[in-house]
Amino acid sequence: KTSPILCEKPTTAAQLLDASGFMTPGTIIRYLFQVSTKDTTLRGIAAGDKLGTCIFTWRKSMGETGRIASSPITCPAIQKNLSHSNFVVHRSGLSVDVAAAAENRTRNPGNRSNLSLELPVTVEPIDPPSRMQLGIPTAVEFYVVNHSAKSMTLQLQFRLAYMCELSVCGPSFVTLGSVPGDGGSTAVSVKFLPLATGLLRVQGCWIVDLASDQEIAQPPLFHVFVEDEKKIVM
Repeated sequence: KTSPILCEKPTTAAQLLDASGFMTPGTIIRYLFQVSTKDTTLRGIAAGDKLGTCIFTWRKSMGETGRIASSPITCPAIQKNLSHSNFVVHRSGLSVDVAAAAENRTRNPGNRSNLSLELPVTVEPIDPPSRMQLGIPTAVEFYVVNHSAKSMTLQLQFRLAYMCELSVCGPSFVTLGSVPGDGGSTAVSVKFLPLATGLLRVQGCWIVDLASDQEIAQPPLFHVFVEDEKKIVM
């Protein structure tokens, strides 16, 4: 099945069908679907959630029709590989997976390999900028969620030794106070000062429980492209 060149890319299943052409033996075509929740009150799509079933139909040259369906498709778990140069929290779904794992932990207390035990607190950027200007401080807001079963007195830290050509403008830590457990949350704003141009990654974030001195390292948070406005040639 080969797809003709279209002025506009198909966006629905019906348009994909209309755009389909003749498929010769050995031909491979890949389709990419974006799945999202319709109800904004839901926590989002998490690991283990059922996404549906993929159904593929066809018609041969003599008119015979065929149909094949996949097994139920579930959302895979996010692998927070800190060594992977491309992984960031933003749009990864990691925070949603941790929230779902925390909910599952209450139903299955014996599950010691639960993701929410590895990341009892998550930090996620709220609509972070895709671009920054060199040498100009930019404020970014973060959403901090306590997935543990107990209240924590938290402090957000950005450690310069682990940051990449980005510095915090002002104090490198913010005390968040007491954040309730079981999904308690708070928002905090931090200003960053880009020190170099290029595609940079905001990282080096730690959450510290001031009551127990527990330190929770956070995965890299988001990518940002830093440019020097003085060197942009119009």
